[in-house]
Amino acid sequence: MKRLLTIPWLLVELLVALGIASSSSAAATPAQVNDLLKHIESNEKSLQNIRIECEAWQERSNDSIHWAKTPATVSLTAWYKGLPGSLCRLDVHRRVLDWIDGAAPYSEDSYSVAYDGVTLKHISITSGPLGQASPTERATLLPSPSNDLWHCDQCTGAALSIYLYRNSDKRSLSLEISSLVQKVADNSHSDLMFLSSEPHGGAECTRLTLGNEATGSLSWWVDPHRGYALIGRQDTSVIDGRNTLFAEEMVTKLEAVAPGVWYPTAGWHVARDIDATLVRWRFEATKVIANDPKFDASIFSPPIPDGYAVDDRITNTRYRVATTQKLTKELDDAINEALTTTRAAGQPDFPAPTEPDQWTFLKSVLIWSGVILLAFGTFVICASWLRRRPKAD
Repeated sequence: MKRLLTIPWLLVELLVALGIASSSSAAATPAQVNDLLKHIESNEKSLQNIRIECEAWQERSNDSIHWAKTPATVSLTAWYKGLPGSLCRLDVHRRVLDWIDGAAPYSEDSYSVAYDGVTLKHISITSGPLGQASPTERATLLPSPSNDLWHCDQCTGAALSIYLYRNSDKRSLSLEISSLVQKVADNSHSDLMFLSSEPHGGAECTRLTLGNEATGSLSWWVDPHRGYALIGRQDTSVIDGRNTLFAEEMVTKLEAVAPGVWYPTAGWHVARDIDATLVRWRFEATKVIANDPKFDASIFSPPIPDGYAVDDRITNTRYRVATTQKLTKELDDAINEALTTTRAAGQPDFPAPTEPDQWTFLKSVLIWSGVILLAFGTFVICASWLRRRPKAD
């Protein structure tokens, strides 16, 4: 999944830093670029939380014209807190991927992965070859987020939004572009920044391009009329003397999911595989809820199901989850087994109550009565003697 859905960003950054990008637009000043970034940043702050139900599927092409759908697909529900790289949860209901060097052409699994700001939980539910997935019932606890938390960002639309553009590095779109612009400036290529207004994806957009047409391009299109939402992104590089598509993204449906929040609900991402085949992932959100005032952050701490084996890499311990309900059942079973054994031996379930020893009780009463009478008699004799004692002159 990681190889198909994640762009090799380090290569892109190096291309930009070396001036490998293109545009026929007019050169932009740093002040103009910073002004655009301020508008984007202002809109990024409008997202507080979001829940997305979505599906994604893979297509392949050798010529970028004819596309064939493959068995690879993902169906999931995602929750994001609103800040890039912060709290997140993915419930992957079904995922089918190319199984590289695996036992079958495709693998199939389901799992839940969540980060609550302290602990990452990866709960594996099923796994196996396509059509033969079986229960795994295991979980792993980690002290920090891993790539498992972000590798579906292309499928949820997060990586096509200005808010959660690059979760893995805790960068929104404005932060990502700002870091690349700084790389350009640091390498004395400030003349390789271009701004223009042009239609893209059915919207009138502002286009920012970094680089030089002779060697490649890195461009973003944002819609200033809809919260400076990202509409598209394109990377090209020169391969064998030809300007070749490296990666491209397009938002095909943008919706206002909350006041001031424009989120992509359909789109695609395409990149070249290691064999030069074009791989495209399309996604579609079936339900999006943003800035829910009743949003419960406990959703980022899903319970580990009963009976799951846990590998806790924070405390370096391993154990199996047992709920109170299960422990109660085990205790009941143990009691029933003990009763069955006792009854089989002809013994009563509980000892019969014994009658009190009446003679022992009577002896105790007589003894204590004698002690009390003796003490009273001693007191009377002493008082009489003191009364008869002759008085001193």
